[in-house]
Amino acid sequence: MEKINKEKGKCDPNEVAVKSLFLGPAAENADWLEGTLKEIFFKWFEWRRRININDSPIISSEDQLLPQFMEKQSHTREVIRDLLNRFEAEIPKFSPRYIGHMFSEVSMPALLGHFITLLHNPNNISPEASKVGTEIESEAVNYLKKLVGFNNGCGHFTSGGTVANFEFLFRARERWAIWLATALATGSKDVMLSSHMGWAQYDKIKSGAANTDVAKFYLLDRYREAYDNIKSATGLTISDPVLLVPCSKHYSWPKAMHYLGLGESNIRYLELDSWGRATTKSLKEQIELAIQKKEPILGVVGVAGTTELGTVDPINEFIEVLDNYKKNKGYNIWLHIDGAYGGFFRSLIENTSDHGFISEHSRASLRAIEEADSVTLDPHKLGYVPYASGAFVCRNERNYFIRSFTGPYIVSEEKNVGNYTLEGSRSAAGAVATYTSIKSFNSIQGYAKILKRTLASKNDFQKNLQNSKVNFYIPGGLDTNILCFIPMGRSRNLSEINQQTLRLYYRIHEAGKYWISKTTLSKKGFHKLIADFCNSNQIESDTDDLVLLRLTLMNPFIISKESTVDHVASFCKILENEFIKLES
Repeated sequence: MEKINKEKGKCDPNEVAVKSLFLGPAAENADWLEGTLKEIFFKWFEWRRRININDSPIISSEDQLLPQFMEKQSHTREVIRDLLNRFEAEIPKFSPRYIGHMFSEVSMPALLGHFITLLHNPNNISPEASKVGTEIESEAVNYLKKLVGFNNGCGHFTSGGTVANFEFLFRARERWAIWLATALATGSKDVMLSSHMGWAQYDKIKSGAANTDVAKFYLLDRYREAYDNIKSATGLTISDPVLLVPCSKHYSWPKAMHYLGLGESNIRYLELDSWGRATTKSLKEQIELAIQKKEPILGVVGVAGTTELGTVDPINEFIEVLDNYKKNKGYNIWLHIDGAYGGFFRSLIENTSDHGFISEHSRASLRAIEEADSVTLDPHKLGYVPYASGAFVCRNERNYFIRSFTGPYIVSEEKNVGNYTLEGSRSAAGAVATYTSIKSFNSIQGYAKILKRTLASKNDFQKNLQNSKVNFYIPGGLDTNILCFIPMGRSRNLSEINQQTLRLYYRIHEAGKYWISKTTLSKKGFHKLIADFCNSNQIESDTDDLVLLRLTLMNPFIISKESTVDHVASFCKILENEFIKLES
């Protein structure tokens, strides 16, 4: 929300400066963007003309005057015009009226960085194919490391959070297999200690393990043969490794376990409390159960900003639990944070003036990310960067540089990041867009200004709903800028309330004034939240799902002093009126 300079009656200049980074809902900064785009094209044209300046032109002026040549260009221009017209039917995600899913306006510096990269089309597989792109990716990763609090480590950009989550799981499985095979090759018969022994213990024992024996027990190559070798040599039956994930997980986790051949049956789900946060009690129980069953633990996932509610898990408490297992049992268990949505809120934790914008729970949890082993981030969400821009960041290089694949035609150093990424060819556009945006925001801390605005928007919407003529139920655990709610009318059956909520959702879309989203919570994961809703409102629980309306309040201009529309009051009034019509 904009601060007012009481002496001059104007907005704080630092708040106004943030507006310079966005085109604006009505393209208010169009002149600046148009001029900058012209400069980009001019520089690009001049650069091409300077390269091999003595070579003769390939496309002559005579070529350009040929009827066939001009007809082809004319046809292509029509194709482009048609494309431009078609995209005018696209959802206007830039608008403050778009408060639906996890995308919004993108910053102009990010857009320009992305665009410049497309002109040069680098492939970040190696510096040989992307001299500048790989340099900028490294610099952008350093910014993201600073965001999550990592002093060391490394990472890379991906096409999104799903692939970044795969990157963690791929490495965690590889680490488990290497540790286990090496320990068994030196005579160990303790599956759990071997699977979680840590790099320090691994370094101590690896010299005593014959390479042939390690290869013989390595389960990721000729699995059946290695499994039989282990059973024959040690008498041990090795269980599949398991992954501990909150019930609020993103759908990429079962997808990743399936694709890696481990299956969703090897996911152990952490129970949620009545606010939708994973519980430390369930984490301890699942770890103890895995120990009892001798199921190696690939890792624990904590979520910083769930897809449904924007909830932040108690990451600081997870750290404490895992530290105790390391200290008391010697178990090094990988903690990965899925911060695809909420990771950028960590920019708010340092400045004491920002304390009123996020809860102490969120502050403590976000701060603790610095002690996690790896993090998924999505700059194309709260980094206000174009698709596709995800990132995987690892605190310990040993966990990152664990298994490489390359081709004989790729010239690179041993620790070339491109040899360790799941994706082979990777555009530099996401990394450059993120780098350009962060630099223009004057560091990661510059994001605090814009994220505070979104949280202020969420608070204003919530207060307005609470003061409405309609009784809106708002669950707890809405830790970020996502607001979920349920309109409460005369119905006292959960199934009827769900139908009423869905009817209201469709009426809002039919009205055409605002774009919102909806989500469905299942008792399978959110049974405590649903039970709390039913008990506190005397609702008969006659179905297994709870439908909520969902606002993702990412747009930085939802609340603006200059706007002639009060979007908070306008939306809430439409919501109220449409629901009253439904009830009448």
